[in-house]
Amino acid sequence: MKAIAQFIEHLESEKASCLVRANDMAEDYRVDESNIEKIKANVFGIFATVSRVAGEQFPDNPQTFIRRKIDSITKEWQASLSQAEWSDNYTSVLVERVKLDTLTIIDETYERMLGGSDHA
Repeated sequence: MKAIAQFIEHLESEKASCLVRANDMAEDYRVDESNIEKIKANVFGIFATVSRVAGEQFPDNPQTFIRRKIDSITKEWQASLSQAEWSDNYTSVLVERVKLDTLTIIDETYERMLGGSDHA
């Protein structure tokens, strides 16, 4: 359970860092970059919540729940990206790519912190 708490803490820290960067960029009138940081913060927040729920509802094996969520959300967002590309919606393409890139970072962090069964 300690590893889950550390993982959640890491995600919350990343979320907070994104929000600080978003605020700084907004103050510099860099609205587009600020919005990208807000998207990243949202993704980190989603997975902090998913991980918290996993730890509460599946205390014996929260990693399985988290892994399944990472995989299912990745597929959903890849489908959204494909749809955005098909319809030439460049704003949505950018948003979906940012979400997927952030999810890749979360997935790599998950593997590093929770991937092995000895991390429970």
